[in-house]
Amino acid sequence: MPTCLCGCKEETGGGRFCQGHDQRLRARLELEVGGLMNLAVLVFAAKKYANEEILGKEYKSITRSIFHGIAKPEEEIQSIPAETAPYFDCPINGCHFRFHNTRGGWDGHVGAFGIHPLWHPETRDPEKRRVLFREEFGSWLE
Repeated sequence: MPTCLCGCKEETGGGRFCQGHDQRLRARLELEVGGLMNLAVLVFAAKKYANEEILGKEYKSITRSIFHGIAKPEEEIQSIPAETAPYFDCPINGCHFRFHNTRGGWDGHVGAFGIHPLWHPETRDPEKRRVLFREEFGSWLE
C-alpha cells in the first residue's frame, strides 16, 4: 500500500495522502517560505519562468528574496496578472479553498465535517451544515 506524501509515513489506503494530510503538507510548505503570499509568489514566478516570461536572473532574485526573508509578497504579486476566469474563495474563516469559474460544489465542500472541523464543530450532519452556511454566508451564494 502507498505511503502518505505528507511525510508521516502512514499507509494511505490507496490514495496519495491520508485524510487531511494534504493540508499538513500545504501548511509545511507555507511555513517553509514564510506564508501563503510568499508561496503564491513562488508559484507564479515559477510559472512565468517556465513560460519564458521572466529571465532566470529575475526568477533567482524573487526566490532569493523569499528565502532570505526580504520579500514583499504584496508588491511581487501585484506584478503577476490575475487569472481571467472568475474564482470564489470559501468564506469560512481559515479555509483556503478556491472555487474556479463557479460556486458549484459548495454544498459538498461545506457539508464535509473534515474540511472545516472548527466551523460549527457541534454539527456533523452535512445537511445541517449546509443550512448553517446559507444562514451565515447567504450573500456569497448569490
